[in-house]
Amino acid sequence: RKDNTGYDIKQHFIGSEGTLGIITKASVLCAALPSSVNLAFLSVNAFADVRRLFSRAREDLGEILSAFEFIDNSCLVCLEENLKLTPPVDQSPFAVVIETHGSNSTHDFEKLEAFLESVMNDGTVIDGCVAEDSQKATNLWQLRERMAESLMHDGYVYKVE
Repeated sequence: RKDNTGYDIKQHFIGSEGTLGIITKASVLCAALPSSVNLAFLSVNAFADVRRLFSRAREDLGEILSAFEFIDNSCLVCLEENLKLTPPVDQSPFAVVIETHGSNSTHDFEKLEAFLESVMNDGTVIDGCVAEDSQKATNLWQLRERMAESLMHDGYVYKVE
């Protein structure tokens, strides 16, 4: 935590990369788990629409937007063929996963719902679904998280580390 009242001996030890002392204890402050989590899986026709959707999500969902990831159709086909994981929306060139985290479930869901209605009405999104429970959310995330595994079945190396 920030304290500008004088020299902080601890910071000198940290900055010395171990040359001034030995670290015997460390503490980590973690953020609390969100009480409200919503997940949407959307179909999009073009990459330009994916970019437009990302900009709109940042504007409209703001502080509750926690994840925005896209998947191309080739990867979705690979998931279906190799792992039998089928997306819950109509086939399209791209799919987008949007997750929100917040503290007020009613407000957060209404905010996501208004955003989804807006992007579906203006044609940015052609199809979509929202996870009603944690099991469906887990299943939707599997489409994104198991992509590398499905591509390995075909011999592709898809990740760069």
